Amino acid sequence: MPWSGAGWEERLAAAGFEAAEVLVHMEAPAGSAVGEPVAAIDTEADAVAFAEVQSAVFLDVGEPDYDWWQKMFVQQALQNYRQPAQSLYLLRVDGDPASITLVLRTGSVAGVYAVATKPQYRGRGLATRLLAQARRDAAGGRLTLQVVEGSDAERLYLSVGFRPAYRSPHLRRS
Repeated sequence: MPWSGAGWEERLAAAGFEAAEVLVHMEAPAGSAVGEPVAAIDTEADAVAFAEVQSAVFLDVGEPDYDWWQKMFVQQALQNYRQPAQSLYLLRVDGDPASITLVLRTGSVAGVYAVATKPQYRGRGLATRLLAQARRDAAGGRLTLQVVEGSDAERLYLSVGFRPAYRSPHLRRS
């Protein structure tokens, strides 16, 4: 395989890849957490609202494939919210979908994905509350995530008890 063993970076560069950023793989203690528990979504309407927050935070209107990604987010949320190994969480502010996360459990490991808060609701502790719920979900196991090094998200995760486990380059085709 071109991405393992001695010289893998050179082989990937020769194949047209370059380092884009560094991903920090983080872990946090699982189990008890401060604050009120958050219930996983359990309706199609909430799954669509989950996808709405994903689109608002992760997509830029006018970018190529915007409509495709928006539809894919809805389709995936509708497909996954009933899966026993996945918990989709949604917090609202005055009825407006405001903040989300997804916890995916595989064996004794719970992975945190899609932590997102609409810009107008940031700084209110919503993501912190969702991450506390992720800790509860991981009780008895490990809680993991990955984030771009130096990002606001990394600072948030450090502030709520996640610690770097290791770093890896994220490569993109040149």
